[in-house]
Amino acid sequence: MKKLLLIITFFLFSFGSNAGLFHSTPVGKKNDVILEIWSDTLNEWVEVILVFGYDDDFKVCEETKSLFKKRYNTNRYRCTFIR
Repeated sequence: MKKLLLIITFFLFSFGSNAGLFHSTPVGKKNDVILEIWSDTLNEWVEVILVFGYDDDFKVCEETKSLFKKRYNTNRYRCTFIR
């Protein structure tokens, strides 16, 4: 069993598929949008979803925000651009 795990780990790291564990590039680029929720516990905005790859990321974020509001009955969501 140990050999099998060792072999799987070796192949995962040798082919670069490390499931996003190590990032050498920034996550999200300029003009991508982040959906955030207000946390009363932390008293700050917390990132929930990164929206990217659409023609209008902000519009998709606003649609997602409205779905979250309906589903979780809270109005403390906002969409912000990555600086």
